[in-house]
Amino acid sequence: MEADDERETSVREGSSFAVRDFLPLGVLDEDTGVGGDSPDDRDESTAAATDSPDGGDEGVSRLTLDRRSLLKATGAVSVAAVAGIASLWAADSATPEYEEITVGAGETYTARVHSGETFENKLIDISASGATFDIEANGADWVVRNVGIKGVWDQYQKAEPFRARVDAGGTGLIENFYFADGCPDDEYDGVTGIYVYRTHGGDLTINQTNIQDLPDNAIYASTPGYPRETVANRLPGKGGTVTIKNSYAEGCCASHFRVGTTGSRVENCVAVGGDQGDRGIWARFNDIEVANCHLTGHARGDVACGTFEWPAGLDARVSVVDTYFETTDLGLFYRGTVLGLPTGSPEPTMPPIPTSAEAAAQGIATRPRTGTTDS
Repeated sequence: MEADDERETSVREGSSFAVRDFLPLGVLDEDTGVGGDSPDDRDESTAAATDSPDGGDEGVSRLTLDRRSLLKATGAVSVAAVAGIASLWAADSATPEYEEITVGAGETYTARVHSGETFENKLIDISASGATFDIEANGADWVVRNVGIKGVWDQYQKAEPFRARVDAGGTGLIENFYFADGCPDDEYDGVTGIYVYRTHGGDLTINQTNIQDLPDNAIYASTPGYPRETVANRLPGKGGTVTIKNSYAEGCCASHFRVGTTGSRVENCVAVGGDQGDRGIWARFNDIEVANCHLTGHARGDVACGTFEWPAGLDARVSVVDTYFETTDLGLFYRGTVLGLPTGSPEPTMPPIPTSAEAAAQGIATRPRTGTTDS
């Protein structure tokens, strides 16, 4: 555990720095170096998170809704093309106030969320040239909720601007997060939407996120499932679970929802390949569950399972239930086992998600009305 005077206070603005060079205070990464991995199977972690004190109250979502209860959109759906939307609230009808943070040109807004803390209702504007953000949530029983990123990410370097881990026995919640204004970089590998550390050992829920058009994974949460056998000097993962639900991702390289620990689950989600999406769900290790999802248009499989880098990749299994998908990667790259057949309609039912940075900051989740299509 780090001494209190060596750690950053809860949330602060920081000066600009290279995200890929960031290391949590006082800790050296055990997974440094991308090495010679193929672009499809490498670990992009540049830092290993520290342990944090236990404590705090678990964050509770007030926006949980089942995807099957929503209206169906006709044709291929693009969230950016929504013309009419209906606000959905599961509890309080009052729109909360939010803080707008404008990041200057070449600067980075930095936030650190520790055990028992909540970071919420923030609009982070990175529209200025070279403006970036850097959020890290680390510890137990923390919440990151109602955060919208406004403006394109205009950097061309590898970056993980939103990183998370939970201590063993603890919980973490990421809810109502928007990072969908895109990135001009279309060369893998680049910026990741949400990255979960190898040292994640607790239970993390990611709910109602909208992540689009990034040159890397939308949600990269497979490293906690690293097997015991050492490959390329990578240590075993801590086995924490990740539940991704009620989320939308489109046009992100490598994969949209990437998980790797037994007990992890993807539910009520939609992933669309778009111009550069390689995989919808990538169940890289262990036993993964997928339920009530819609996955379509991916160049290397709507459902991918396994990895060629670890022998344990052969043992990976993904159970797919009540999910529409068109392709798998079997016979192409990986040799895990996909259990289940596609079901349902090619017309997706959208989950409730934030459709703008402002909506996210206000805690608003919306869905397309019937008849909206990709123009």
